[in-house]
Amino acid sequence: MATYDNDPNSMAINRINFDINRLDRDRETLENEKIYFKFYQSDNLNTKYKQLIIGPKDTPYEGGFYLFDAQFPDQYPFHPPKMKTRTQGEGVRKHPNLYVSGKCCFSFLGTWSGP
Repeated sequence: MATYDNDPNSMAINRINFDINRLDRDRETLENEKIYFKFYQSDNLNTKYKQLIIGPKDTPYEGGFYLFDAQFPDQYPFHPPKMKTRTQGEGVRKHPNLYVSGKCCFSFLGTWSGP
């Protein structure tokens, strides 16, 4: 079972740092795709971060801002990050995988056993 106490084990710390460095290395490509990450660094690794995706041109989501609060689990990469959308509001559901409650469904990753 995953825990999200901002107390990652050493394997998780190494993998989180690896992934953050990779995202930083690919920053230009990600920004061209309108995908942005904000990691909070201090003396200790903070497993919480923010992600912003701007809807791509020629899609129903064009120009939309999709902001997420996210956190790596303490047992990363053996459990997925937890994400909550901050874009939803006033009962409006802007994407089928983003719920008004903030829950994000990642069924496209093959992790959901439903239809």
